[in-house]
Amino acid sequence: MCFENLRAKISNNLELDNKLIELAYQIAQKHHVGQVRKSGEEYITHPVAVAEIIESIGGGTTMICAALLHDIFEDSENLEQAQDDIYENFNFEVFFIVEALTKDNSIICSNQKQQNYFYKFEQKIAESPEVFFIKMADVLHNFSTISLLNQKKQEKWIEELENGYMPIFATHYHEMSKVYQEMYQKLTIILEKILDQYNN
Repeated sequence: MCFENLRAKISNNLELDNKLIELAYQIAQKHHVGQVRKSGEEYITHPVAVAEIIESIGGGTTMICAALLHDIFEDSENLEQAQDDIYENFNFEVFFIVEALTKDNSIICSNQKQQNYFYKFEQKIAESPEVFFIKMADVLHNFSTISLLNQKKQEKWIEELENGYMPIFATHYHEMSKVYQEMYQKLTIILEKILDQYNN
């Protein structure tokens, strides 16, 4: 069971609400049932891996729950139920983060959709820095399957990370609390290693 590693880690942290995180996992599992990644793994392994990254850099209950739930608005077959599940069981911040990380699937053009997403992303992290950390953890885990993509797609991912997501947060860095700055530093060490690997 892919949640076991994360369960073991959170059980040792008395500052985390284990029951709420377990509930987030159960809801994510429900909305991703039957979905698979390009690697062939069950899709639920992705949000769990994202949540593990968030836990490793010091994220709290809200961030871990949002990490587990971050794709359900975009991927669930029942958007209304997914929204109700978060609204009824978690605080507004979890709902806000998940919504902030959701692309507008009504936009057909992929380039326009991504431009819209970057604009939305920048607006949202000004209100909630947690949005940035979960997106970067999402990107980090997605890079584990980058070899399954063609060269053009790989280059696009790297370009978006270097010239899209990273500069957005850098502009807000000095406005953030020390806690977020420390989390950012931990995350950038990992991200820079990834970029070095694919740029060399």
